[in-house]
Amino acid sequence: MGTDDGLERGCACSAHAGSQRHPGDGYGGPSGFRLGLRLPGTHIPFVVAAGTFLKAGDRQFVFTRRKLHTIVIELADHEWTRLVIGVPDAHAAAARINAAVARLRTNAD
Repeated sequence: MGTDDGLERGCACSAHAGSQRHPGDGYGGPSGFRLGLRLPGTHIPFVVAAGTFLKAGDRQFVFTRRKLHTIVIELADHEWTRLVIGVPDAHAAAARINAAVARLRTNAD
C-alpha cells in the first residue's frame, strides 16, 4: 500500500514551489493564479487559506497561512487536481517530494 516515503507506488505527481509568502488572492506563480471558488473552507486574504477550492473544474485542497511559502503538488488520476500547502522552505520540500517520486518510478521499472 504505502511506502517508506509516504507515497503510493501508483502515484503520478510532481511538486513545484510557489512564489508568495502569504495567502492573498492566489498562491504564487508568475500569473498570480487565483484560488477559485471556495467550497468548504476558509479564506482570509493575507492571513489563511484552508479547504477546498474549485477553479475551471479543477478541485484543489489548500492549506497555507501568513509567512509560509507555498508548494503546489500536481496530482494525476485523483479526485483532487492539486494540493497547495504552506511550508517554511518550498524549494527544499519540492525537491524532496520530486526525489521521492523519482525513486518510486525507478523502483517500479
